Amino acid sequence: MIRIEFVGSSAVGKTALFNYLLKNRVKNDIWLSPDEARIKIAKRFCNVLLPISRRGMIKYGILPKEHSKWAISILESYKNAAIEEKGEKYSLWAELFYDYINKKDTIKKLFLSDMFFKKLCYDVILLEYFEIQNPVIFEESITTLNGGLKKSALMSYNDDPRESIKIKKSRPDGIIYCNIEPDDNFKRLKQKVQQGNVNYSNIRLNDEQLMKRCIGGLQMAKNIADTMKYLGVKNAEVDMTKSLKTNSFIINEFIRSFY
Repeated sequence: MIRIEFVGSSAVGKTALFNYLLKNRVKNDIWLSPDEARIKIAKRFCNVLLPISRRGMIKYGILPKEHSKWAISILESYKNAAIEEKGEKYSLWAELFYDYINKKDTIKKLFLSDMFFKKLCYDVILLEYFEIQNPVIFEESITTLNGGLKKSALMSYNDDPRESIKIKKSRPDGIIYCNIEPDDNFKRLKQKVQQGNVNYSNIRLNDEQLMKRCIGGLQMAKNIADTMKYLGVKNAEVDMTKSLKTNSFIINEFIRSFY
């Protein structure tokens, strides 16, 4: 599987850009979202075990944009086999993730651990297990869920050849680094706060605290991008103050370079 991940701080516009890309694909664009990839795999089993016409799919609500849960329910029974075969490849990310949440309170640890496991298992490991051939583009990556990797955290593994192999095996094939200035990020985050489209912790912050969060988030994203570049991962950088059309052109050219 060719895995390409968006990297960027909160409220820079990744979701809007990702959705624009999805809606404006042309016939020759063979890449998929993780939801689409799961549905494509699940259909293999339905064709054999339970053939469903398009009319039947509509009747029973099995539509690509809305029913990733259906695909997950089909693939759920393969989860353990997939982890057994492919899980070790991603042990490094799990180790870094647990280092990241070590200082969190117990309930937060449970929530983050569950989120990380589902993201890693259903978005990455299962797709690799079933050898999906299409490039898969991730709006949010397992790398991002680690809370921002410091370059030194991964570089230190180079001292141990075994850990170096883990890095090379588990890194994405490409990243799309969504960059923006702190002032512009602040304006967007502030707007989301006013609309109530953020988590509760952001709603409670004043302007100064929001700006600090923006600066910290942008630095995290830069750390991730720098680390991936250091590891030889292909990358494309987009200025999130530019139009969706402009950035989508850059990203599409980047994605097409993989096939």
